[in-house]
Amino acid sequence: MQQPAKSKRPRLREQQKQLTLALLRDAARELFYARGYDPVSIDDIAAHAGVSRGTLYLHFSSKLEVLGCVLRDDLADQARVYDELADHRHTTVAEMREWIAHFRAQIERRYGSLHLFPLYFSQVPDDFYLIHEHREHAIEKLGNVYPGFDLRGHTGQVREVRRTKIYLMLFEIEQATHYFDTVPGSPSMEVALDILAERFFAFCYPDGP
Repeated sequence: MQQPAKSKRPRLREQQKQLTLALLRDAARELFYARGYDPVSIDDIAAHAGVSRGTLYLHFSSKLEVLGCVLRDDLADQARVYDELADHRHTTVAEMREWIAHFRAQIERRYGSLHLFPLYFSQVPDDFYLIHEHREHAIEKLGNVYPGFDLRGHTGQVREVRRTKIYLMLFEIEQATHYFDTVPGSPSMEVALDILAERFFAFCYPDGP
């Protein structure tokens, strides 16, 4: 009769661990975004999360490791937006525009992390594979839905040219959505959304939807 209660304990411990990790990650993000990386200390993060310094060190060995956790979460958040594009097939330019606007809103929420990525990868260059992994995941999933992203059946130089064009299309969306309207004198984001939607739609459906 006691076995069910025992089986729940590991799950409860894991839930508590994940809750603490989320508190620490979110506290670190708020501080890094507001102050930058260098001025923030381990004690600042622990205090902002409402836990002890010792509790933080149960989960992370250093401030740099905390930063890595924050950036992995940011990449996962962006991946979810690409997943939404793949999960709900967009067949009109207007739908593409709506998705790009949604993508931009996600970029705005995580804007503070843009300067943190280069800092982290300069310290942990081996983790740069995370960016590659993130893009390849998006390309593979989008390729199952949109012909312009489909690399199946292509080999050699033909595949590499096609893959490069895909990367450039993603770069265009990602760069434009965080640059326009955020830098003084930059082009209008509303105009950019119209142009990007048309370009992205044509890219996704080179032979029509």
